[in-house]
Amino acid sequence: MPVGTGPEAAEWLAEVFAVDKAVLALIIGWLLSELSHRFRTGHGRVAIGQALSELLELRHGLLVLAEAVKEVVNHLKAPPEFQAVLRSVLSSLIPGRADLHARYVQAVTTIAGVSPVLAYRLRGPETALPLLDQLAGLAASEPSAAGVWPGLEAEIIAQVRPRLEELIRKAAWCHGWRTWWEVRRVLKKPFALPAEVIDRIISQVPKEALRDSGAR
Repeated sequence: MPVGTGPEAAEWLAEVFAVDKAVLALIIGWLLSELSHRFRTGHGRVAIGQALSELLELRHGLLVLAEAVKEVVNHLKAPPEFQAVLRSVLSSLIPGRADLHARYVQAVTTIAGVSPVLAYRLRGPETALPLLDQLAGLAASEPSAAGVWPGLEAEIIAQVRPRLEELIRKAAWCHGWRTWWEVRRVLKKPFALPAEVIDRIISQVPKEALRDSGAR
């Protein structure tokens, strides 16, 4: 190691700095490669795939209930105040919703072992459906609040949906570019319920609820 501040010392420092930059770039590249590999293969990729599946399920539940309620109310010519009651009824008829929250939390917890930052970003959307269920239940039990429920639900969904779909795209990209491309097509497709699904939903609504709705 040169001593002093002469030309030799300056040249030595320049060489060391250049080598250090090259080594640093190599280390960073290796770390990014390892992180990407852990995401896209093995346990990490499985966990991300599970979380992505549950995120898509959350989005579907968010949209299908709102659309189903709207279509059933229109079909039965029921008053808007019936929407809160109907949503509470329909939410109990959808299979798999009871343990959706637990499945999603478990998937995100597994991801935390691979990427704590990604896991942190993915936490939160699983509370959207339970929150809407609770608010709908309150509105259904209070006639004065039932009338404002349709507008309130639409506003909540308008706020939650963009954030939820952003997380879906991020999780899909971490899973792989093919997954991201497939998810991109799913998110761009307009959401609508087929007529036969609406008929099936109407047939499952309890007759007591239909009588309470004032449907004609």
